[in-house]
Amino acid sequence: MTIHYLVAPDIDRKTLMPLFLLGDDDQAKVAAYYQTGTLVVAQSEAKIVGLALLVADDTADTVELKNIAVSPTYQGQQIGTHLVQVALQAMASTYTTMIVGTGDADVANIRFYLKNGFRFIGVKKGFFLSYAKPIMVDGIALQDMVMLGQTLRKA
Repeated sequence: MTIHYLVAPDIDRKTLMPLFLLGDDDQAKVAAYYQTGTLVVAQSEAKIVGLALLVADDTADTVELKNIAVSPTYQGQQIGTHLVQVALQAMASTYTTMIVGTGDADVANIRFYLKNGFRFIGVKKGFFLSYAKPIMVDGIALQDMVMLGQTLRKA
């Protein structure tokens, strides 16, 4: 099985909504951002099996990895890691820093980002309390967003 990684493919993002919802459980939140930013996809034959969405942050030199997801059938095959690597390379010429946020109780996600070179930079207290319904990870409701960042290039 060969996986191809494409930056900014010409694709109807609405067709990717099931993947976006794997990366962010709140449909209203996803609807607010999924049409923005730069999309990176992982494609097996004609099927999109993973995605990473990068959105400019409030500062001119920072981009946020807003959503990343891999279809359950394809998880555990390093596709998420390759999506991050492609995203880092694609954004390095425009931005100096990439940030990402994940749930405070989502230890697997935190470990994934640390293994991919991100480091802790802060916490957004109460972030997940604004979601329509609680997001549970291993029986724990997410409350705070843990922020991680990585330098892409020197300013």
